[in-house]
Amino acid sequence: MNIYPEDIELVLDRQPEIKASAVIEIQGVHGAEPLAVLILRDEGVKADIVINRANESLAQHQRVRRWSIWPGPDFPRTATLKIRKQLVAERVNAALVGAIPVGTAGDAHPLAKIVARITKEAPMQFDPMAKLGTDLKLDSLGRVELLSALEDRYQIEIDEAALTDTTTLADVEKIIRGGKAEEAAPYPYPRWQQRWPLSWLRIALLYLIVLPAIRIMGWPIIKGKEHLRHLRGPSLFICNHVTMADHALVLFALPPRFKTKMVIAQDGELLREWRHPPKGTGLFTRLRHLLRYFAVVLFFNVFSLPQKSGFRRSFAFAGEMMDRGYNLMVFPEGERTKRGVLNPFRLGTGLLIQELDAPVVPMRIEGLWKLKQANRHFAWPGEISVLVGKPVRYSSQDSPEQIVKDLMKRLKEL
Repeated sequence: MNIYPEDIELVLDRQPEIKASAVIEIQGVHGAEPLAVLILRDEGVKADIVINRANESLAQHQRVRRWSIWPGPDFPRTATLKIRKQLVAERVNAALVGAIPVGTAGDAHPLAKIVARITKEAPMQFDPMAKLGTDLKLDSLGRVELLSALEDRYQIEIDEAALTDTTTLADVEKIIRGGKAEEAAPYPYPRWQQRWPLSWLRIALLYLIVLPAIRIMGWPIIKGKEHLRHLRGPSLFICNHVTMADHALVLFALPPRFKTKMVIAQDGELLREWRHPPKGTGLFTRLRHLLRYFAVVLFFNVFSLPQKSGFRRSFAFAGEMMDRGYNLMVFPEGERTKRGVLNPFRLGTGLLIQELDAPVVPMRIEGLWKLKQANRHFAWPGEISVLVGKPVRYSSQDSPEQIVKDLMKRLKEL
């Protein structure tokens, strides 16, 4: 979406604390973004409070994440009193570049340098009370990039929920100091099952074992399959999570062009435990875990989607698979339902969808929860239904929060 500076300036100038404003374009973390240059009526005014209030009246793609205070009483103007934005932009850019004298960046705090790489600004003077959102202008995706950088730099695992808008740099330091060196094995991202002849064997197993097993289990009714008639190219399928048979039910419901070219995201922590059993695991348990791992990879072409940390690598793998023409299946709840209703969708699903920029097909499995509650392993034909919704595509301007909220609504309405 285009950003029109005049629209942003109109909202900013309505704020009583702002005497005048000029919005210029700079290159930010995710491309071009607006930078608001402000002249305040009172030096004691906290600009972040004013900006946050103004952002409430702006669309997501218009919101101001970076701003600068103009040092003079007024902007340079033309004879007709128009702001000379080119001159303003030149002075602001010069100030940003010269914020840290050349040669002193190496003396910056290590955490400040990591933040600077993400924000693409010169390393700042370290302020332990600076907040990730308000002060450092790190949005949800920026915080994920920070989390990934910290994990790589300090070889620790950090819970995604630990970094929020209000987390300060002092909090981040405590998290780093409290972290432990990575002792766990890496999350598995297998590719061997995609090579010939195993790729053919996997398709044969799908048609000879998996799909017949679903027919025996209860031959589900498929509703909404017509929504896939004109869908072409790699797509992302999301579904509610009820039992371990969910992925097989989704494959059963899809046309061959999707089911034979599908990678499935699975609990990364569980896959890692199966592939690399912890020290002290007995021989029989170790062999059983390894058998589970190789069987689920061969039958269902799965990869790791960690629940708490290390998910940037997972995103990159998902993108690589889609570039190679694979479709992707994700269960956005991250765990099976415990009460038969949708669990809240994880924010990581919204981030993944935002990055992949692919059609998303919402799906829902009905009737399986009742079967599970009754401890029944077989259903009467038609007792289970798989509902397929209309494909939807999200803009890169849609926030991950908006994406998961909309997808939850779509699944509930199926």
